[in-house]
This record gives sequence, structure tokens and C-alpha cells, in this order.
Amino acid sequence: MNWTVGKKMVGAFSAIVVALAALGFISLVNMSLMNKQSQEIGTDWLNGVETMSSIKIDLQEITNLYYQSLMAADAAAKKKAVDQMNALFPEIENHVNEYKGSVANEKDQKLYASLEQDWEQFKATYAASAKNAGDADGASKAGEAFKKLENDVDQLIDFNHEGAASSVKG
Repeated sequence: MNWTVGKKMVGAFSAIVVALAALGFISLVNMSLMNKQSQEIGTDWLNGVETMSSIKIDLQEITNLYYQSLMAADAAAKKKAVDQMNALFPEIENHVNEYKGSVANEKDQKLYASLEQDWEQFKATYAASAKNAGDADGASKAGEAFKKLENDVDQLIDFNHEGAASSVKG
């Protein structure tokens, strides 16, 4: 078969068009995968990290206010610190409930269940400790519950961070 210059140019042009179409298709598939991964990171993992970070900040504020109440020179300053501390509880409660919507899998569900349980325990021991001010045993139990709660929050932050990292590695 004799290939004229025109046929050779049409053949080469056709081969380039087919290669570009294949490259475009592969690019679209990869972009779709990247979009799916970025949506997963944005909806599941980053919301979890943000919610847990908010809880962690509130817990640190509770610690700060607790020590302020201990060091308060007068009853008014102590009451102000305690009132500010108590105002953080509904905020943390909202964040704990908000996190439930971003639970991703069974491990996350177990960590969340532990968070809920330790949050309820902390609220109960804190209320008992506040009611019986000066009770060292009550304060100790509240402190232990607080440490468990902080540990749960740290575990959930790590879990969500690792989930975001692994979803990118795909």
C-alpha cells in the first residue's frame, strides 16, 4: 500500500487525536477520584478534627478556669470563674453531639461511645464535686474523669487526622 504524504499526515494527526482523547479520559477519571477524596476529607475527617479541637480548647479553658477559681482572692472572682466554667458545658455537649454525624466507621463509633460515656461521667463527677466543695475524693474522681475525657478527645483527633492522611494515599 502506497502512503502518500497526505495520508501519512492524516494518519499522524488521527493518532495524536486518539492519544489526546485517551489522555483526557484518564485525566477525567483521576480528577473524579481526587474530587471524591477531597469531599471525604472535607466532610468526614476535617469536621471531626475541627469538632474535637473545639472540645479540646474548651477542656483547656475549663482547666484554666478551675485554677483561676482556686486562686481567686474573693468569692466574687471565684463565682465568676465557676460561672464561666459552667457556661462551657453546653458548648462541649453540642460539640459531642455534633461529632456523632461525622462518625466514619466501627473504630470511630467505639471511640465516640467512649467519649460520650466519659463526658457523662465527667459531668456527673464535676456536679458532685461542685456540690460538695472541699471533698477531696470527689475532686479526685472529677480529675480522673477529666483525664479520661481528654484522652478520648486526643484519640479522636489522632483518628481523624490519620483518616484524612490515609484517604489521600488512597
